[in-house]
Amino acid sequence: MKTQSNLFNLCPGLGVIVVTGLTLAATIQAAPNPPPRVVPPPQVIASQSAIQRGVQVYSIRFPGGRISDFFAFMRTNGFAGDTVLFAGDAGRVYLPEFSVSNVQLKEVAKSIEFVTESKIVVDLVEPPLAGDANVWRIKPMDGTSGDQLKTRACAVPHLLTGTNAKDHVREIVHQVTIALVEGTERFFRNESSRPKGDVRILESEKIVVAVGTEAYVEAMSSALEAAEKVAASGSVEKKQIQ
Repeated sequence: MKTQSNLFNLCPGLGVIVVTGLTLAATIQAAPNPPPRVVPPPQVIASQSAIQRGVQVYSIRFPGGRISDFFAFMRTNGFAGDTVLFAGDAGRVYLPEFSVSNVQLKEVAKSIEFVTESKIVVDLVEPPLAGDANVWRIKPMDGTSGDQLKTRACAVPHLLTGTNAKDHVREIVHQVTIALVEGTERFFRNESSRPKGDVRILESEKIVVAVGTEAYVEAMSSALEAAEKVAASGSVEKKQIQ
């Protein structure tokens, strides 16, 4: 009696492979897709400052996009009367996702400069100097400019320890500022070309951020790092004595 050949009989291992493959395919198809990333909706919330009477502050959340997208978003959220001026390709610069809480508009402008890594300059003129509404002037940062803004974050955990830590840091900043003014006065005839900038003390993160011209940031960060080393050394000696 002639028997019909069977592919699985000729290749015994093939059945196992096929079954395993079908099982794996079914498992993959049945596996749930990973949940999509939830992007919080953009928003602008205006409120009165809890610290300064009569001062308006804003909480803003922006999911990312071009600078022009950000200001279009602002115009539909309470700033319809604002004048926004773009120079060159400033409106096409990408603005990463960011959020700020309970800050004035000037800090919003500085935050935009910060998160774009100083690729643009945001000049804000508020009422009444600007008229009845705000005027925003945005331009690309000139890469050849001598006063191009720089940013550096200095970790100072030992300096920002204790009840008067922020006052101590402010005193260091004050002394460095005086030294810069006195030391560079004879070298810079044009006031606008002198080293200038500002610092932001993030006490909870134990960080001081210096923002300004290259000379200002270098001098300030060097002084803060040196003071941090002294503070760290003093902390070690104190522990050894104890």
